[in-house]
Amino acid sequence: MAAPLSAIVVGAGPGGLAAALALLGAGLRVTVVERAPALVPLGAGLTLFPNGLRVLDRIDDGLGAAVASVGCECREVVMCDDLGAALHVSRPTLRERFGFGMINLRWSELTAPLAGRLPADALRLGVAVAAAEPGDDGVLVRFADGSSERVDVLVAADGVGSSLRRLVVDDGPPVYTGHASWRLLLPPRPDLLPPHRAAFYMARPDQPRRSVGLFDLGARLFVSAGALASVAPAGGPGARERVLAEFRGFAGEIAALFEAADDDAILERPLWDRPPARALVRGRIALLGDAAHPVEPSLGQGANLAFEDAWFLGRALAGVAAGDVPAALAAYERERLPRLVVVQAMSRRRSEASYEADALASARAALERLQGDPGAFEAWLYGYPPAS
Repeated sequence: MAAPLSAIVVGAGPGGLAAALALLGAGLRVTVVERAPALVPLGAGLTLFPNGLRVLDRIDDGLGAAVASVGCECREVVMCDDLGAALHVSRPTLRERFGFGMINLRWSELTAPLAGRLPADALRLGVAVAAAEPGDDGVLVRFADGSSERVDVLVAADGVGSSLRRLVVDDGPPVYTGHASWRLLLPPRPDLLPPHRAAFYMARPDQPRRSVGLFDLGARLFVSAGALASVAPAGGPGARERVLAEFRGFAGEIAALFEAADDDAILERPLWDRPPARALVRGRIALLGDAAHPVEPSLGQGANLAFEDAWFLGRALAGVAAGDVPAALAAYERERLPRLVVVQAMSRRRSEASYEADALASARAALERLQGDPGAFEAWLYGYPPAS
């Protein structure tokens, strides 16, 4: 009997961990390497949708439901203007139509259940990849400590600034979108945001282009603010002063949240993008998640798309002989690229719309689609993958 295929997944974010689970389920011998010494939560909060949760269930039976149970389902979305006046209320019906609701959760609440399903020896922390050398019969992975390992498959899940992407698509560094983001986790504020609710504050037509989202995460309130900025923010000291300068005059209760926060509690980030990739695969190397297709957060699809990648990657490699790995990865690319191009383009368009003069009208239309007839795009997005 032939030995199982071997794989290294680079990056222990949600996409990398899901990929490892999918490949283990497909019978591969898998190691996840992560340069960070611990699984420290790098983000603040995020949203999972039915398509992402459904593929988690297919990767590992019950995983989607387990992840959903530690998050907080959003049952009501309120749209407000930048004075704080509520303009529209929507009650999403995603669960009724697609089997899962819209789940908001902290980053650490997502990584913990994924990592917890891996064998103890499958995750290696504090390990940095120095180089990868592809060959016809495998990929030689060289680590920063001088050691090396040859594997049948290398999966690059190392984020938007992926150092391995150039081995597949040598298109340079990611590009700043012109959108700056400030994120904050706080204790719950039921007076400001009742349980199981999200609220979006959008600029009126005659005001500076900026927006804020509030999300109930159960044990935390997640605040996500965005504004146009010609220069990418550097992050670090001074973040509090910079976000207050951007949101001076915004809804008073929102500005007060940042004003009361410590400087180091505010996660200040530029938003990065890449043009749609021409390829996801070269030989035995596959890109996955943000390393392949970063998306702006307007559709909340970043982690969900990475889970889709992971699920199909596992399917493509199940039962494959070592010599057939390139063909299997090519099938992964053919399946994923058309969908990814559409979601990237729609995410970019929705993000641009949130900074246009009619942002309030665009946001209201999007919320109505969450509650009523989803339309062809939403049905296609949240209904993936179709029943097999």
